[in-house]
Amino acid sequence: MKQRKSMVCRFAHTSSVELVQNNWLFFRLLTNAALRSVGEPWSESGIASDSERIDGFYLGRGWYRDGPAGPPWRNGRLGDYYVPLAFHFYGLLYVKMLNDIGALLIFGAGRL
Repeated sequence: MKQRKSMVCRFAHTSSVELVQNNWLFFRLLTNAALRSVGEPWSESGIASDSERIDGFYLGRGWYRDGPAGPPWRNGRLGDYYVPLAFHFYGLLYVKMLNDIGALLIFGAGRL
């Protein structure tokens, strides 16, 4: 029980931390999804705002920009290989954790 309380406290703390506006937002989404999945207090408004922010990074045709600023080109190609891994994998993990079909349209099949 002490370990669970400690983990819940650490996960809940992510809601009050100012994160870099890029794929790091998924850490807060996933920790809140984990809290929700085990019946602990979680930030619904945090999930909504982070999801909206991440959705704004979508460039089309399955590509995301890793943050709001800067060109999407790296070394002559659109994006990089980490960004699709982070955005698609974390997005599908998030959808699975919440069992949220609406989120699937944002982070999953609708974007591949």
